[in-house]
Amino acid sequence: MIDLLSYFHSNRFVPVMNILSGFVLAGSLLSVATQASTIVQIEPQTLVMYLGEKAQFSIGITNAENFYGFELQISYDPTKVQVVDGDPSKAGIQLIPGDMYEVGQGFLVASEADNEAGKAQFVFTLLAPAPPLVGDGTLVTVEFEAIDVGTSSIDLGQVIIASPDGEALPFTAIGGQVIIESVPEVTPSLSVTPIEQSTLIATIPLSTTETLEGFSSASPLPTMLQTSSTLIPDQKTPPPPLGTIADSQVSSQVNQSFKTFGLVVLAIAILMMLGGAWFFIRWRRKRG
Repeated sequence: MIDLLSYFHSNRFVPVMNILSGFVLAGSLLSVATQASTIVQIEPQTLVMYLGEKAQFSIGITNAENFYGFELQISYDPTKVQVVDGDPSKAGIQLIPGDMYEVGQGFLVASEADNEAGKAQFVFTLLAPAPPLVGDGTLVTVEFEAIDVGTSSIDLGQVIIASPDGEALPFTAIGGQVIIESVPEVTPSLSVTPIEQSTLIATIPLSTTETLEGFSSASPLPTMLQTSSTLIPDQKTPPPPLGTIADSQVSSQVNQSFKTFGLVVLAIAILMMLGGAWFFIRWRRKRG
């Protein structure tokens, strides 16, 4: 009997046990590997911002299974970035709930950021009868404002993913970083495109009765229109020089004045002659 047990132990039992143990170990490793494929990560993992700019990070989850609640603690450099309040209607600096769940289906335990300590916390759990969550989605969104040039890591500190029974689920956490750069200087550039100059000459006849230095004309006067800075008169009907018009006008007025003066002098002379003749006749009658 002892020899038989020794035989099974040495030849069959031990190899069989080793094989069974191998299957159990392989199954355990496969189960852990399947569960550990759940990833919680910062998205995007690297974000470049300009000083004074605002941008959003998301904490996403992929390959989630039987997921019912979570707790996230985020740390950052408060001298480089600050969390922007996601809901000014509530007290404190609020984070923004993700799109993987509806807040009304559960209980928001905590949502706050401390810009002095450089830490933010978000805790949420579903409530029955809400079903567990599976797949991919966003757990929470954080908006940052860049306040100084440099680099700040965005680390996932304490992270807990829980099942409906309150059991912690395995996962892999991946953090990120933000790079803040100075606002680039923009040098304005001026581009000048030369335009070929063209000249347009047009003659428009106008009729006017306006008086110019006492001169009235109802005849059409030529006009000049040109797009360039140099005026080119119409070659067919050149306008009369203004000086000639003024000189002839003054000469005509002078001649008219002399004629009027001559007529006045002649009239006075005639009156004097008539008066002299009348006095002479009376004088002769008195002597006669």
